[in-house]
Amino acid sequence: MELFGRIITLSDAKRKSCFFFGPRQTGKSTLLKELFPSVKYINLLNESIYVDYVAEPGLLYKQLGHIKNELIIIDEVQRIPNLLNDVQLLIEENQLKFILTGSSVKKLKAAGVNLLGGRALEVRLHPITLPEFLTNSQDKDPIQQLSTLGGMPSLLTSSEPLKDMQSYVNLYLYHEIKEEAKVRKLSAFSKFLKIAAHETSKQLNMSAIASDSGVSRDTIYEYFRILEDTLMGELLESFKAPIRKPVSTSKFYLFDVGLANYLSGRWGNMPGMQNYGASLEHFVWRELRSYIDYKSSSFNLSFWRTQGKNALEVDFVLSRDHETAEIGIEVKASTTYGNSDFTGLLALSEKYPKMRKILVYLGKERLTLRGNQGIEVWPLRLFLEAMWAGDLESGVPSC
Repeated sequence: MELFGRIITLSDAKRKSCFFFGPRQTGKSTLLKELFPSVKYINLLNESIYVDYVAEPGLLYKQLGHIKNELIIIDEVQRIPNLLNDVQLLIEENQLKFILTGSSVKKLKAAGVNLLGGRALEVRLHPITLPEFLTNSQDKDPIQQLSTLGGMPSLLTSSEPLKDMQSYVNLYLYHEIKEEAKVRKLSAFSKFLKIAAHETSKQLNMSAIASDSGVSRDTIYEYFRILEDTLMGELLESFKAPIRKPVSTSKFYLFDVGLANYLSGRWGNMPGMQNYGASLEHFVWRELRSYIDYKSSSFNLSFWRTQGKNALEVDFVLSRDHETAEIGIEVKASTTYGNSDFTGLLALSEKYPKMRKILVYLGKERLTLRGNQGIEVWPLRLFLEAMWAGDLESGVPSC
């Protein structure tokens, strides 16, 4: 049984079919079995079931053609994309509803199969978030746990998380990449993956990554596309503010903080240790990204950084129209702060004076600095709890 109370309920699945996407081990199957214990469940990770459907096209329609008005779950549907043709027929003719799980919507589209022509919702499952963790925290520090171990449910409840992470990388990650993405040189991709993990939360330099990985620049672009296609990571684009010319390259984040920590050699990195700032920023990105999906927020997420030697940066920018910065968020992995921590926020607010300027840090004091043009200073946990309670959408700071 799932040990954390998840935010997603999939209540809409009873009225309309949905694609339920997420990386392996984020808890898709466990959650579905909890929410729908009596529903017919077809698991394509089961090799004998997989072989049956591959060997006999039309088997799904033959099995379900006599059923009407019921909910059916097909797990890892991207393994047999052509099943979606029968799924569409069953939706139209029998009024069946489907929950179709997978780890690559782009792979399905690339296969040229029918994605049900708008007949299905798309829902994304992310790793465990702060409010979910707090349903079973066992008095553990949530910020420390989620920024070091990450948010995969099995890792958070494991007595040996390092061994389980090693198994995940060996048995799931490389299997996923080898089977789903058809990488020819797995050793080269493995080297790239460790470098990509080390570069997580940083502005990407494709030429340097190619040189360190020992492959061409074009191959590096393809490798990043593979990570996006298999939902193992996402690019974060730069906010194009028309002042102090911004950078044009992206940042990259692996889907899970713990995975990035393990692959980059930061496993066990705690607050106060070297490079913990990268893990904390990654964790904040994970919370913001999850919030936008789970709450159907209209915010777009980006970062801002100027060019040049003395570049200015804002870790995260929230905007609804891609043109007006509404909220700027700077992350500081320290219990203290100083005026130098506000320079990026103040520079961006020159163009957008109504922008909320937020500094989150590991201290305990919550205040608004009137002398620094209204910068809000938030303890990180308090900020995230306010965000999940709706503070960002309301636009009214909660003290």
